[in-house]
Amino acid sequence: MIFYSCLFFVSVFFAFLSVCDLKQRRTLKQPRLGFFVLSGLTVAIAFGIREGFGTDYYDIYVKGYNEIQAGFASRFELGFVTLCRLLILFGLDYHSMFFVTSFLTVFLVYRAIYSQSLGPIWGVYIFLFGGFLFFSSNGIRQALAASILLNALPFATRGDTTKFCIAVLAASLFHSTALLFIPLVVLRGWRPDSLKSFFTFVCAIVFGGAISSALLSFGIAVSPQIARYASVEHLSNQFLSSGNIDVADLLICSIGLAIFFWVKNVSSITLDRHTIFLFNLLMVGVVVCVLSKYVMLFSRIAVYFTSICIIAIPRLFCSCDRGTCPSILIVKSLYAMFVIIVFIYLYGILNFSHVVPYMCVFSH
Repeated sequence: MIFYSCLFFVSVFFAFLSVCDLKQRRTLKQPRLGFFVLSGLTVAIAFGIREGFGTDYYDIYVKGYNEIQAGFASRFELGFVTLCRLLILFGLDYHSMFFVTSFLTVFLVYRAIYSQSLGPIWGVYIFLFGGFLFFSSNGIRQALAASILLNALPFATRGDTTKFCIAVLAASLFHSTALLFIPLVVLRGWRPDSLKSFFTFVCAIVFGGAISSALLSFGIAVSPQIARYASVEHLSNQFLSSGNIDVADLLICSIGLAIFFWVKNVSSITLDRHTIFLFNLLMVGVVVCVLSKYVMLFSRIAVYFTSICIIAIPRLFCSCDRGTCPSILIVKSLYAMFVIIVFIYLYGILNFSHVVPYMCVFSH
């Protein structure tokens, strides 16, 4: 864990330098690109040269890359297969796949933070410690799809449905579950309140089976990959039966939504449309975690919504100050502690053997 501690410290430190003017002792509204790029490069290189990281490294991705190289049919989506074939065309082995996908994912996440979060340090902090970075090193295709979706969200807010759908289709070329995002564009005009959210949550519990079946039918109709996933899924009577990671996703979405309603109720600020849309999506994330009780496939979809916290939480925090929300510093501190606790539990205890010790291509 010492390696990760040093890596994350350096990355957050560069993010800090990107927004802090030490001479005038003020915080810049727009990050300085040089330091911000260094923050992302640190992470991208470290995870790009990893070796044997995660449960899917050899069994799914190394095996899949070698199958594509040998000319066999692939289970991967068209976009990912095309990327692999392009690397093979240049005579590169499977290490290049991990290197390129790491750079693409980190670049797209940092681009979303730079253009949307309003608080780059918070965005980088949540990206590193909120679990999405470690997920991206194992669920490579879905992480790429999620990072594309993060950059597509402003299109939905601006009402540019065509560009949003094109971006979703581009994301689906790397993981077809991204197609389930298309109907969510209707949430851009929804005005949330705690009563509506509570009612939605209750409906998810009471009518979860019917809702799951309807959503799954839509997914099966538009995606062969989702159909393959669904063919091995089964209805479950055990709440969040697929593991502790689902509990973490539920907590991350729920805590984020709770902070939103707390700020909305106690402060005098007026939140912009994009921030409201992001938290509408977080509410859907809570529902998706609940629906994983009925169809385990939804536990895999939850990551799309937990990654939204990278953008949503910083926007919310940066919209507040001591004048409009006197207790905001306490809330920020508690949230930072919550993220660290979840991170330590998931990767310091539960999945420790998957990430420690860190190994790279030069370790041999």
